[in-house]
Amino acid sequence: MSIKYASINFGYVEDYRVGSVVLVLGDGQYNSEKLALSGLASDLLYLYQELTGAGKPPSRKCCKANTNNNFCPVCGANLRDNVIYRADFEAWLLQLPILTVDDFGMHDEVMKWKLGHPASTLIGTKAKEVLVINEKAEEIICDQLGLKD
Repeated sequence: MSIKYASINFGYVEDYRVGSVVLVLGDGQYNSEKLALSGLASDLLYLYQELTGAGKPPSRKCCKANTNNNFCPVCGANLRDNVIYRADFEAWLLQLPILTVDDFGMHDEVMKWKLGHPASTLIGTKAKEVLVINEKAEEIICDQLGLKD
């Protein structure tokens, strides 16, 4: 098994999203679905953190100067809440199908999995080369990362 592609779908039953997100592995391959899912989940979490700042300590100079406070008195940033909330991450994942490549900026350059590929990318690939999540990708990815409610 050599996984190089992923096709993920979000939602379930009447909340099922009609569009898939297709990702292509930039370099290399994964030899198991578990490893492929782990790498994919890590990449998406990285992108979420880079785009939203969630789970990261504030990096502004004013925040660094006020580390003993709960909130920065200059910009108002929460200096104590460095947690990734499952519900927020799931909500962000559900938005993936409608985001544009410009929304990602340059952040996906360090990711192994590359976004922004059409479904036609999968034409001619072997089934064993594709990690497929047919539904509830948001839950499966959060479970893989160990995020709790």
